Amino acid sequence: MGGYLKLMAVLPGRSRRGAGTRLLTTFAEALVGSARHGVLSGSDFNASARASCRRHGRTRVGAWPGPARRDVAGPIYWKRLRPR
Repeated sequence: MGGYLKLMAVLPGRSRRGAGTRLLTTFAEALVGSARHGVLSGSDFNASARASCRRHGRTRVGAWPGPARRDVAGPIYWKRLRPR
C-alpha cells in the first residue's frame, strides 16, 4: 500500500539547487504504479528539509525517536500518491 524512503541526503553546499526536489519526485514516480502512499522521515534539526517536504505536499504525521542519532527525533511525512 505504501513506500518508505529510509534515507535521503543532499551534499553540503548543494542544497537549494533542486537536487532534493528531483530525489523526492523520483521516489514518488517509482511508487506510483505500486503504492498509494509515500512515507519518509527526516531530522528535526533540518529546517530546509522540513520546509521542502511541506512545499511538495507532504504532511507531518508524527515522529520517531532517534532514527539516525539518539538525541534527534525523526519527523515522519506522508503523501497520498494516487487515489483509493
